[in-house]
Amino acid sequence: MKYQYYYKTNDCKALHATDAECICWHDEGTGPFPGHRIGVHTCHWRDKPEANKMVSDTPRTDAAIWNSQDRSWMDGTLCRQIERELNEANKRIKRMEAAGDAMEVYCDAIAAHNWNKAKEYNP
Repeated sequence: MKYQYYYKTNDCKALHATDAECICWHDEGTGPFPGHRIGVHTCHWRDKPEANKMVSDTPRTDAAIWNSQDRSWMDGTLCRQIERELNEANKRIKRMEAAGDAMEVYCDAIAAHNWNKAKEYNP
């Protein structure tokens, strides 16, 4: 079996299907719906991860490549590139926050307060 389907269970403590601790992925032909087959049944499918295979740098995109509604494969090339760029941007933000935190000791109280408010802002 080279595919897995997603079926959320109450025992799973993972927040997202892409989390490493997610136990909701079942090999094709097993799990709560052993009769499900890729391309026939509408559910979320992914390639079965190989034990010795490197972890992908685009796990969310990899999980979403199979479009269960249209029963078709999406072109994941652009999606993967966008996800890589997002990951790099998030790393850059973390570096900028660390630099801002280091400079905070040289700021006046108002500037330091504004810096901390800006870091907490989540639209």
